[in-house]
Amino acid sequence: ARDAKNPVSQYNYGRLLIVGRYIDRDPQEAVRWLSRAGSEGGIADAAFMLGCMYRDGVGLARNQRLATSRFREADRLGHPKAGQALRALPST
Repeated sequence: ARDAKNPVSQYNYGRLLIVGRYIDRDPQEAVRWLSRAGSEGGIADAAFMLGCMYRDGVGLARNQRLATSRFREADRLGHPKAGQALRALPST
């Protein structure tokens, strides 16, 4: 499932690492693969998922700055819910 050069495979592998389906759960490793899929591969869903992880503290510490950054990236990549997620974040 994980192909270092295929953004869709990177995204799918990251998702599996979040939920621990078929493999051991590893949120930190998921961040690494989702970051590659989003930033390098242009996968909007990967950037959005990272925004949600940072916003909600899924497997890592909550970080509004990183959530904002990832939601902005997802919005730039055309994710349909990213703008709404950005507006819902508390302003600092």
